[in-house]
Amino acid sequence: MISNHPYQNQIAAIATIHHKDEAIGPILKKYLGLNLICVDEFNTDLLGTFTGELPREMNMLETAKEKAKQAINFSNAFIGIGSEGSFGPHPYIPFLASGLEILALIDSSTNNEVIVSHHFDTNYDNLITDPNENFIPFLNKIGFPEHSVIVKPEILSEKNQLIKGINIFDELVTAIKYLSAQSQTGRVCIQTDMRAHLNPTRMRNLGILAKKLALRLSRLCPHCNAPGFGISSVEKGLLCEECHSPTSLIKAEIYTCKLCGFSQRRHERNPNARANARWCDICNP
Repeated sequence: MISNHPYQNQIAAIATIHHKDEAIGPILKKYLGLNLICVDEFNTDLLGTFTGELPREMNMLETAKEKAKQAINFSNAFIGIGSEGSFGPHPYIPFLASGLEILALIDSSTNNEVIVSHHFDTNYDNLITDPNENFIPFLNKIGFPEHSVIVKPEILSEKNQLIKGINIFDELVTAIKYLSAQSQTGRVCIQTDMRAHLNPTRMRNLGILAKKLALRLSRLCPHCNAPGFGISSVEKGLLCEECHSPTSLIKAEIYTCKLCGFSQRRHERNPNARANARWCDICNP
């Protein structure tokens, strides 16, 4: 734990109905001494659900910040934390899924905001099937029953319903039979339930993201002492060892305080450092 941190022994609130505090709270307590309380009076599903009953009207960052603001509104804490995730196909690797998590911390006493994000491989997946097909390989692939699933008709309509949070095999079989009978095609979709408390993979990565947040908060602005002094950009242009032209390699990192605007160059390369010619557009076009 960092001694004399501005947030030591303070209280932060997180708005969640999916127990995200269980993954995030212990990390913030361990590294910063910050106590996290859960605010479940605000239904975060009103801001959008993974299954689409309520579409997300705001982007991920806006949604995470709104959750942090609601956490402050529904508690006596001046620090609010909001979390939001997004899942879909991996941007570079075919047939794999990728997840993105964002944590937003808002300090209402100073109007300071600290945002961190984390990309990770996830078990987000789905399978179109019917009661007569073998769906066991799919369940093994996504880690059922430790990871819960959702069952819904292949084509949703207003009359259809979906069943969430299934982690018992017999209940899954019953749900598939029941919803396939309501399905226009006779088939159903089995999908990983991405709500945090029903997806251990997501919970583990929320813990990793919480460590990123703790590290970011541990850096105090040299000018105003606000937590969250972090990298905002990089300065490129390291010179080529052969022709001395600027390359795309990084020369220094620029750290900025979002609260007071103080900026500082850090991790500067030695003035005599040069980039290998393979990174030069002139020597290696």
